[in-house]
Amino acid sequence: MFSSASVRVRRRAGDDADAETQTVGRKKVATGRRPAWLDGLAQRTGSESADSADSSEQLGDRPRTLVQSERHAVALVGGMPAEASALVAQAQADGRSVAGGSSAQHAFVATAGECIVWAYGGVAQRLQLAHNAGMAAPVVVLVRAAGGAAGVLACGGGRLRYWADVQQGGRFVEADAGVRGDMVVRGVQVQTHGVALATAGGRLLHVTLGDMLAVRAAGGLLDRVARLLGDASGAVGLAAGRAEAVVLARGRVQRWAVSRAHGARAAGVEEVAGSGDAVDVAVADGTCVLLRDDMRVGVAWPGEAPRWLKRGVHGWARLAAAGGALFVVHACGVLAVVVADGRVAYEAAVALRPDDAVLGFGVACTDGGAALDVVCRSAGVLRVSVDVARALAYVPADGDAEHVRACAAQLEQAVVYGGPACPLSLGVDAPDAAHVQPAALAVARRLAEGDGGCVDVAADVRVRLGRVHRLAEVLDEHALMPRIDVAARVALCSVAEQLAAAAGLWALAQHADAQPLADAAAAELLAARGVQAADAVRQLVRRHASLAGDLVCTACARADADPGCALSAARLAAAVLQPALAYRAQHAALYALPHDTPCTWWTATPQLAAALAALADRLFVLCGAQARATPLPGDLADGRLRTLHDAEVASAVRYAEHDALGEPAQCLANVGALALRAADRAAGDVHARLLVMLAAAGLPATARALADELADLPALATLLLAAPRPGASSAEHVRQMLQRHGQPFAHALFAVCALRRAWATLLRLPRLLPALPMDAWLADYLCSAPAAHVAWVHYLARREHDAAKAQLLSAARDADVGRARVLLSLAKLAAHVAQPSAPATESLDDALDLCAAQQALQRAVHSTSAYDAAALTTTPAHRHAAPALYAVYCRRLAAVRAARMLPAVDLADALSFADCVPDATTMPDASVLLARHALAVDIVSRLPPGHPTLAALRTVWRRVFVLDDWSAVHARVSTPATSDDAVRAALVDTQLYRVLRACLVDRRLPYPACFVAPSAAAATSDDCELMVAAHLATMDAPSSEPPVESAAAAVSPESLAADFAAENSALDRQLACHLADYYDELVRIITADAAVDLDLDTTATSHAHTHSHSHSPVSAADDAASDHTQSSQELDVTMDDL
Repeated sequence: MFSSASVRVRRRAGDDADAETQTVGRKKVATGRRPAWLDGLAQRTGSESADSADSSEQLGDRPRTLVQSERHAVALVGGMPAEASALVAQAQADGRSVAGGSSAQHAFVATAGECIVWAYGGVAQRLQLAHNAGMAAPVVVLVRAAGGAAGVLACGGGRLRYWADVQQGGRFVEADAGVRGDMVVRGVQVQTHGVALATAGGRLLHVTLGDMLAVRAAGGLLDRVARLLGDASGAVGLAAGRAEAVVLARGRVQRWAVSRAHGARAAGVEEVAGSGDAVDVAVADGTCVLLRDDMRVGVAWPGEAPRWLKRGVHGWARLAAAGGALFVVHACGVLAVVVADGRVAYEAAVALRPDDAVLGFGVACTDGGAALDVVCRSAGVLRVSVDVARALAYVPADGDAEHVRACAAQLEQAVVYGGPACPLSLGVDAPDAAHVQPAALAVARRLAEGDGGCVDVAADVRVRLGRVHRLAEVLDEHALMPRIDVAARVALCSVAEQLAAAAGLWALAQHADAQPLADAAAAELLAARGVQAADAVRQLVRRHASLAGDLVCTACARADADPGCALSAARLAAAVLQPALAYRAQHAALYALPHDTPCTWWTATPQLAAALAALADRLFVLCGAQARATPLPGDLADGRLRTLHDAEVASAVRYAEHDALGEPAQCLANVGALALRAADRAAGDVHARLLVMLAAAGLPATARALADELADLPALATLLLAAPRPGASSAEHVRQMLQRHGQPFAHALFAVCALRRAWATLLRLPRLLPALPMDAWLADYLCSAPAAHVAWVHYLARREHDAAKAQLLSAARDADVGRARVLLSLAKLAAHVAQPSAPATESLDDALDLCAAQQALQRAVHSTSAYDAAALTTTPAHRHAAPALYAVYCRRLAAVRAARMLPAVDLADALSFADCVPDATTMPDASVLLARHALAVDIVSRLPPGHPTLAALRTVWRRVFVLDDWSAVHARVSTPATSDDAVRAALVDTQLYRVLRACLVDRRLPYPACFVAPSAAAATSDDCELMVAAHLATMDAPSSEPPVESAAAAVSPESLAADFAAENSALDRQLACHLADYYDELVRIITADAAVDLDLDTTATSHAHTHSHSHSPVSAADDAASDHTQSSQELDVTMDDL
């Protein structure tokens, strides 16, 4: 084999004239020019072949730019004729290989028996080749004659055929190649009238072209190369530069310096080290370029080992050097490389579509620069050109900036030049998302602000919008869109939306009635940014489309100052914003936009939302007096009316009467829709105001549609239930929305009914819509506030009495005392209905008694403030001895006055802390205080056993024991002269006797379970810790009474502990006066008088338990009060009343 598969091309196109004026045998002294044969070797077209895989498709012959960058370009310079396409298709169907090539504005494709040659844009000529029994394509060489004619030398089946001028038809000369037993595999034009052929056996032949073909063995340097090759097998190559030839043979690369004076002589030989893997060679500006067997390209400068480029190619590959650039041609495209100063200065890849392939190539004839023509199976002839000067001047950026710039260039090429009609595969090589995002944003802005290439403004905007949209499609095709964050995707979509808005603005500006406001607003907006333009709208549409939102704000501001501009501003806002929103809705999937994005769109800025809302107010007053009379949510917002004054209304109506372009209601519908989409989802009052405004203006269907579109379910439910009595149409709308939105909309309906306190409608909705699972949805909703207090009605209607009882008890926990008592009574009734034979109502009875006791205390203190009531029911000494406990007592009385339900322990503590009873004039309803301690013991006795119950019981009895002055009693009864009757009279006259009698006789409390002996009534450390926590919780709870600073400041864990210690000390002083003995005597006296059967031998215990009572605590208190000497009145609330 002689020549390599590389492109053997000329160094410069201008050298052709020198080659044509020289002859092979001329003898001349050294002139400084390169040898003629070497020049011819560098100028050969080097057409190469590859197997055809797909059918061809004829493209247009008109030159068309496919890619244009700052440093390289790709153009379609000639389509493939129909005859050539048919030949390639037939060869592909038969499984035959196809050869192709180009030279001097001509190209060819050839199979084993035929060759079709055509000039770029000219007529194709079909040439019949010599008979070739095999399936391989022949060796075809396009020959450039001295007169510029294109000839063809074809070798197939051992025969040579030469057409001197293919444009003159089928005249050819034929000769035998003389290669019996061998086969010609390569051919290259080395002189104007000479072609070198290489055989598979390593022979080199020289063919002299003319009227006769002369074939002889190669001589001179070619002969030396032939001897070097010998019978070598494997990859070999030969390439020439200005004054050197590079030969590849037997895995060795040698650089031969050629004598300029004697072209057939070699001035020196140098072997390129480290080139053992090379399979092809080329020369570019004195630099040896190698192609390795793994399809990677290396560069070897004189005296240095090759440096291999990072980029590799796939499939067969050949090298070509032209005009200072290196081209690596492979089956799928071309890699253009510019090397200089020991580095790769520039590198660009051109890839074909997967259904296309390279058939051959050749050096392009251009005025300057470096260019290569590539013959493709489907596309035709592509020209790849490189601006070497700009490539050498290119300075790569540092770090990620270069990757971003490269990614941006690829994106821009794919957008501007890509598409179904482009034969190139314009891919995007951006493995890192950090490079894609800034590149995509930069390209989008550049495309939006660039020139669409059209004189017509509307067409220019459409072109720019199409390019920005194509950018999104390119990102989506390469699976790059999901790798960009949401904010960047929103920014990309916003660029396209603003171009759509600019197109709408330009269309509106063509109407004479709308032009004045558009011109004035655009001029004001551009002037604020330092831009002066004779046609402001044209300038804004062409160069400042990103200001579309600001333009709407400016127009709305003008309408706010001039009522006559309201309708024009509404039309401008609709013309600008509606196309943008339509684009977003249509292409949301392309940009992978989430349903709820946290980013702020340019159509939803606070400034734009406020401007549109104000414009809607202006339009609302034009919709008639009845609409203006409708109260709107937010009319008193910010301390001023949002609606207009009468004078402004009259002025606006007068202007509207002379406007013939649209009805105010329709303008309000457009602006209202835009304002709703611009308003923040959290601004529920703005949504409600706009929707009510639309409904009041006679557009309820529009309001419902907008609420449905924006998924504003509360507003949608409000609009559907706006009628006092929803009719059949409203019920049908409700049913449709329930089928679309399901349970969330049902909950919205329930919430609207609860807000309007339309409980009957709320409970009737399941019956109105029986086909839907409304019962289950209503049950879920009723379990939560604010409708939990009516859930029991729903359960009673469904005959679920246990669930109704549970809901009543749950609602009673958070209700005030009066309502809790009613709910508990209803729960008791539900329990009786659920289990008529044996209802479990003991706990309910206790809860009802607790409510009755607290209501009685509430009536006692309701006539005065909590602090006054606390002062009236305590003595100064008591308040001074326990200031922290007194502050807690005041706070609990405030809760009682506010009808807040107190825990049983807290209520008992409040009842037992009072140590005196005011007279009837000061506190008329204070009868509950007469038996307060017995009532407290009764309340605590109903609590479940445990330490909190025991601590509360000790507290109540400890305070009972210190009510009397036992030192004085002891002094009266301890003298020997005191009779038994006097002792009895003295003991019966004590508060302890009255409390014990009320507990034992009146209330029938079990003894000793609910009693505590004096010696066991002191507060333990555990009791103090428990009660301190409860008291601090009381102080932290909200109160409707004004705080008492001194009392609040006194409450702390330390002060409360000190007060409990003071109570223990007071108890100890009473115990020192034989209180325990008198306690036992009083119990004996009471049991003897009342004939109460007590187990007096059982020691007192502090364990309380649940027991049954024949009377409620309040009714027992009334009985005790009737026995007392002080006047009292019977309470009006008892269990019998319930």
